[in-house]
Amino acid sequence: MSLKDFYRRFGIEINSKEAMEKFIVRVDVSIFKPIEKSLIWRPDFIRWLSMKLGERWHQYIGRTIPKNEEYIASDLTLLRISGGKFLRCLHILELIYEYLKIQHNSYAEKKAEDLDRKVQELIAESEVNLGIRWKKGKFYPLGVKYLDRKLIEDVLDWLNNFPNEKKDFENALKAYMEKRYNDVIIECYNCVEGITRKILGNRRVLENNKIDLIKKLNLSQQWCSFLSDFINYANEFKRHASEKRHKADPDEVEAYLYLTGLITRLCIQRG
Repeated sequence: MSLKDFYRRFGIEINSKEAMEKFIVRVDVSIFKPIEKSLIWRPDFIRWLSMKLGERWHQYIGRTIPKNEEYIASDLTLLRISGGKFLRCLHILELIYEYLKIQHNSYAEKKAEDLDRKVQELIAESEVNLGIRWKKGKFYPLGVKYLDRKLIEDVLDWLNNFPNEKKDFENALKAYMEKRYNDVIIECYNCVEGITRKILGNRRVLENNKIDLIKKLNLSQQWCSFLSDFINYANEFKRHASEKRHKADPDEVEAYLYLTGLITRLCIQRG
């Protein structure tokens, strides 16, 4: 019997902040602690994590006397590295999954499968919708369910042959999850501009490429207008981003993110 079921039967409401705190506790108990007791928990992993995060967690690696063997200090934990913060916790989970996948051995592969299953279970167990989805080792923000599937997740598959632009789109998704809406617009624009440059084989800015792109993809002139609006929105925003009066509207940013997905798929399909 889950706490979620108990709360529902007794009409107990819980806010998202409390649900996120409970999620972190469950991650610590069912994922972090077992990892710390596994063969994965070794100095090489801590060094790799330090490099990925750009932080000095490797300072918790010591050496025994007299054998001079490396060990991890007992007061270092994954919960400590996560800072007990929700988004930071999600990032650490992604990094653990990434590390397991690059080990290329059956033990790590089994651990990755266990992690994948457990994360999905913990999301489902949450008392409220946490606004996240886990797929193939990464978290994505949830919006409209159909759009999430068709315009977000599928786009990442389309971008497999465009690694730099895929990174731009992933950065946009991460920024959206962290409510850094200004960065979402910039990363989305960079993604479309990069794809356009590769399709046309030049280094021009998107504004100077839009006409040739429309011709290359054999699209109607209406799409030229769509692209112009896409470009103008980003350019106008960047010009005024430092002004307090010009803050990115969350709903507009979400729409811009989905529009980026549509444009990206169209360019790759027809390019």
